[in-house]
Amino acid sequence: MGSDLFGGVKVSELITGLYKNSGCYLSRAVRTYKKNGNTNGAPPADPRDSVTADDLLKQDITTPGFIRLPVCSPEIAFRAWDGPGGDSRLTTPNYPCVALKLPDRCGDSTFVDQTSGASPLVSDCEMMIKNLQNGDGHADHEVENAIGKQHQLDQYGSCKFGVQGKGKNGNVDFHVGGQDIVDLIRDSIDRFGGSGRVGAKGRMKCDGTVKKQDVEWGLY
Repeated sequence: MGSDLFGGVKVSELITGLYKNSGCYLSRAVRTYKKNGNTNGAPPADPRDSVTADDLLKQDITTPGFIRLPVCSPEIAFRAWDGPGGDSRLTTPNYPCVALKLPDRCGDSTFVDQTSGASPLVSDCEMMIKNLQNGDGHADHEVENAIGKQHQLDQYGSCKFGVQGKGKNGNVDFHVGGQDIVDLIRDSIDRFGGSGRVGAKGRMKCDGTVKKQDVEWGLY
């Protein structure tokens, strides 16, 4: 801490602000995080916005964008601190709330909207992403391809993710990485999740026993 890292915030200031002042900075940072769609990297509070201007005139510094400390789970913060990168990682935006990249075993995918009133909740799918990034799921799935049936790989609440190999191509099995699942869920939410529910499917090529394997995935 200190110097130019973390905006020059000192340990003593954090102790005073976070502990002696009962969650002062942290609760305000969480408001910013939630306003930004539960992601870090929110822009500063814009005084040209009428609601923000009114909050600031009332000296309400809980207005989103005023306090922008990164927010994440202890697991993600520890993995970032304990992971590769040396001192250079300290200057990464939003450190230590930076999810380490999981195994990536598949290429680009197509996307088909399957959203309906029976589709999983976006909030459950977002929690599945967090669980994968926290290390609660399998980082690298080895999937059977000899029988050619559908395999559910991950689930949280109403949200499930599964895959099925299309054709054999000499592959006894194929691999789907945790980062593939995270990216597919996130992209599906961005494309089709405006109603609060999301369903999607698509095709991609993943690493197989012998060569690349055609794979159909589904978020359901």
